[in-house]
Amino acid sequence: MPVDAQSHVALYLVKKAQSSERPESLLRTISAALKQFFLAKFGHDPMDSEILCLIQGLIRSNTTRPRERTKIMPVESFVSLFSKWNDNHILSIACLRQKAITLLALTALCRPSDIAPQAIFRRSQIIQNSDSSLTLRFFGIKNDRKREGFEVGLPPHFTARCFRSTGATNAMHSGADAREVRQLGRWKSEEVFYQHYVYPTSKSNITSSVLNSQLTLF
Repeated sequence: MPVDAQSHVALYLVKKAQSSERPESLLRTISAALKQFFLAKFGHDPMDSEILCLIQGLIRSNTTRPRERTKIMPVESFVSLFSKWNDNHILSIACLRQKAITLLALTALCRPSDIAPQAIFRRSQIIQNSDSSLTLRFFGIKNDRKREGFEVGLPPHFTARCFRSTGATNAMHSGADAREVRQLGRWKSEEVFYQHYVYPTSKSNITSSVLNSQLTLF
């Protein structure tokens, strides 16, 4: 790659890294986009060993906020939502569509980007409240005659990403195979999967299990 082009790429990466508290994902996305652009326009890959080393250094030196552990989202609101629906064979196409979206979010361990595309789930249906809580508005409910939508409230500090930790934790506690859960949730790293998305059983439950197993011996 020409020296001038390489220096411009390097300066651009430095600038972007300094704009984020956790620049790893941002830099990975930018570098992938730059690679495709340069390959298409100039026929060569700008991500040589020096640039890759620069990216590693920028990630280490500009990461100033630790990764936050994803919370488990309460699903009572969604249980209430499903209790208002009738059987599939008598639902309209609109109702089936929203039912499918909700099921995918809960059972396929969706990321926000998985359910956010306009063709599936519009951003206008996600409402940010003043107390930092979220309201998800579903349309097409059978008894929604005014088409105002059915609203599901998520408490503060819960986001759409919490679908993933909720599903992963419940699946693991139900005895699901860890490899299958990781494949379903599209996690490449086993460390990230266990440290950030799977919550251990509470100590009280472990204690109860131990006590109960001991009692069965007598």
